[in-house]
Amino acid sequence: MNANERRCENMTKIKSLYDAIKYKKPENQCTNFLAYLLEKLPNKKIIDDICKNSGLTINEYMLSVNVQYPLKVKDGISIPDAIMIFSNRKYLIIEAKMSKGDFKKSQFINHFNGGKEEFGGKENIWMLFLSGDDDVPGELNEFKKMHPERIGFLSWHSLLTLLDESKASLGERYEIIIEEFSKFLSHNGIRRVIPMDNEELKNFIENYSKEEEKKRGAFEKFSKTINKIQEKIITDFEDVEPKHDLTDFPCFYRCLKIADWHFDYSSYIFLDIISKKIGVVLTGYEDSDEYSKGQLKEIKEEFLGNWDEKYKDKYKVDSELCALTWFQEYEDDDEYPIKATHFKIIEGTSGKPIKPGNLPAFEDRFYFGYVHELEIEKLNTYPEIIAKDFNKLFNNFIKNNKLTRKSKKATFTRKGN
Repeated sequence: MNANERRCENMTKIKSLYDAIKYKKPENQCTNFLAYLLEKLPNKKIIDDICKNSGLTINEYMLSVNVQYPLKVKDGISIPDAIMIFSNRKYLIIEAKMSKGDFKKSQFINHFNGGKEEFGGKENIWMLFLSGDDDVPGELNEFKKMHPERIGFLSWHSLLTLLDESKASLGERYEIIIEEFSKFLSHNGIRRVIPMDNEELKNFIENYSKEEEKKRGAFEKFSKTINKIQEKIITDFEDVEPKHDLTDFPCFYRCLKIADWHFDYSSYIFLDIISKKIGVVLTGYEDSDEYSKGQLKEIKEEFLGNWDEKYKDKYKVDSELCALTWFQEYEDDDEYPIKATHFKIIEGTSGKPIKPGNLPAFEDRFYFGYVHELEIEKLNTYPEIIAKDFNKLFNNFIKNNKLTRKSKKATFTRKGN
């Protein structure tokens, strides 16, 4: 058995849909499903079209698709999501991401260098970045310029369009599996965009400028409302400062840092036009790039101890308090009609002595606070309403917060008191 045969033997093949989805990461599941699909499809033209649309020229015949094959690199191993094996010992290395802006230059270069070493030089490999991005990421584009026709980019949306256009030539059997693949991508945040018909396009063009003007006007109004709420709280309370601002449709929010709270991303004010909610919450714990995994684990464990010891009883006696989690734009929320970042109330948690550490919804993120139905007629009154809500959170959960790791700081006081 030669080296190439040994490589093929050691690669992982996706032989069933169970093999595809047994991995935890969505990008692995979707890439595995794609590997399974491409091996089933009979038409070589589809592979050629994928390469062509990616900016790659591979004049070879695809033999198989394999996943999670470790490539040796200088500091260890680098594991791309998939490798397509072509005739004449040629290989296409695939790295996939589900969300926009997730390209990692160092990871991609490691795959490239590992592939060169494993497969006998640069002339035997190509690389494809399959992504939720609509356009080629800037750092990837620079790398493409260094290796013309060796580096490709394809969006999941473009891939779905390509497969959809190929269905008619494949027959019903393959049409079904393409549809299932499309549904699976949709479940993981990649939804197929249905093209408008001519009449819809005509109306869209005629009304585009007016609709954009309306959208900008709404943006300004909602931004102004949430800014006023933030300003009201910062003015009324000492040791509260803006931490991080993100304002966009559909969920506008502002983050506050509170001196005597255990987490720098201490509180969020949010206004969600899809769920029609507005409110203020305190952060129990959440994922954050500013902390290591060990620090996040410690923060979560300490908070859950504090919750059981002194917060839980205060929470349960106030039926207006609710518990929330946070969905990223790539996560699936069946009750939210679009893929977008947003807060979500977990129903059945108000007025109860909940233990967030025991509930799957709060495995990674837990927030609690006051949330109101968003009524446009009340926009001007929300700064006062939300500031009063924050005051209740302060008095019940922040004031005299001696158990948190920031307890040695100056006493947290409300201005004017």
